[in-house]
Amino acid sequence: MNSIISIAIYILFLGPVFATAFIVGLNPGFEKSVLSEVNLSRLWMFYFWLHFLWFCILLLAPTILSGEEAGAAEKKRVGSIALKAAKLGK
Repeated sequence: MNSIISIAIYILFLGPVFATAFIVGLNPGFEKSVLSEVNLSRLWMFYFWLHFLWFCILLLAPTILSGEEAGAAEKKRVGSIALKAAKLGK
């Protein structure tokens, strides 16, 4: 269920990106003397790839440990600190 919801949220977030990129690409309201065609194309490509990268980062699922796994990892970490301290004390 969570994967279906996350896909819907990603699509919802990606919609405004495509809409804004399309609006900027059509160049409404920009004066040609201020923004040349080349600069406008560069801005559009930068905007699109920046948001595409952001979308790809959102797709990466973080690894979330269960309570037992997190407790075991913490116990191992604390135990290794005590072991290192004991070795330094010798």
